[in-house]
Amino acid sequence: MRHPLHSLLLAIVLLAPACLLAQHYITAAGLRVGSGIGATVQQRIVGSFTVEGMVQQSLGSQQTVVTALFQKHQRLAGKAFNLYLGAGPHLGFWKTNLQNESGERITQRYAGISAIAGIELTLGRTLLSADFKPMLSKGGPAWLDAQTGISVRYVLFKELRKKQPRRAAQEKRPKRKLFG
Repeated sequence: MRHPLHSLLLAIVLLAPACLLAQHYITAAGLRVGSGIGATVQQRIVGSFTVEGMVQQSLGSQQTVVTALFQKHQRLAGKAFNLYLGAGPHLGFWKTNLQNESGERITQRYAGISAIAGIELTLGRTLLSADFKPMLSKGGPAWLDAQTGISVRYVLFKELRKKQPRRAAQEKRPKRKLFG
């Protein structure tokens, strides 16, 4: 059986050439599913750099992680298909098997650094991405952990394209000379 992440990666690679005219986004928000389920918001700060915030609840354990990532995006095919790499801090909350005096499970906090590597495809106002996110933590259930995820975000704010007046565009063209 094929992993769903492989199917998404294949679909992105096949659809990318058809989407080369898609616009850049400034702010996008949506859902992230993979090792857990959560919310993600991505904001472009300058050029090809973004800041992403994630809140994710683990599916297999009583664990919630809040992550802030600084990312660099690199075009792979036009403006619509990108590779991105980044890193940033995370803070996690983990319900242990230990109990307090009243019988409630004890929640512990942990912190660390996360890295991320992924690909994204912009289709109109929809942003699809697949990523791998390793985490180094101190005080949590494991000092090294990794998550994979697929995010679907809606582009809230698109980059405004500057339109050149028709005359100005024609003036910038080099004039052809017939002789010499």
